[in-house]
Amino acid sequence: MFLRRVVLAALPSSFSVSPDGSTLATVSEDTTAVLWSVATLQPLQRFEGHTGAVYDIAFDPKHEQVATASDDGTIKVWDTQSGANLSTLSVGVKANAIAYGPTAATSWPGMARESRGRSSSTRPNSSQQLLVG
Repeated sequence: MFLRRVVLAALPSSFSVSPDGSTLATVSEDTTAVLWSVATLQPLQRFEGHTGAVYDIAFDPKHEQVATASDDGTIKVWDTQSGANLSTLSVGVKANAIAYGPTAATSWPGMARESRGRSSSTRPNSSQQLLVG
C-alpha cells in the first residue's frame, strides 16, 4: 500500500464510504460535497447547492443517491451519476447528521409531515428511508 497526495479545496468536515467500498464521499464547510474514486482518488462528482456548511453525507443502500445535511437548514438528495439535486427538505434548523434508516417511520414523507409542509421537490426512491439528526 502506498500513500498519494490529494489536494482538496477545503478540509472535509465528514466523509462516508459507499456500500460497495468503491466511492468515498466528503463534505465541507465550503458548502459542497464531492464523490471520489477509492481506486484512483480522482473526483467523480461534485454537488453544489447548499448555502451553508455541509456537515454530513450518506449513501443510499443501492449507491444511486446520496443525502447531505447542511447548516442552511436543508437536507438535499442527489443523484450519484448525474449530480442532479433530486429533492430538498427544509428542516428549519441546522442539520448536523443524516443516515439512511431501516423503517418507514423515518421515511421522507414522515419527515416532510413533521417539518410542517416545508418540503419541496420530490421524495427519494420509495425503498429508502432517511434519518436526520
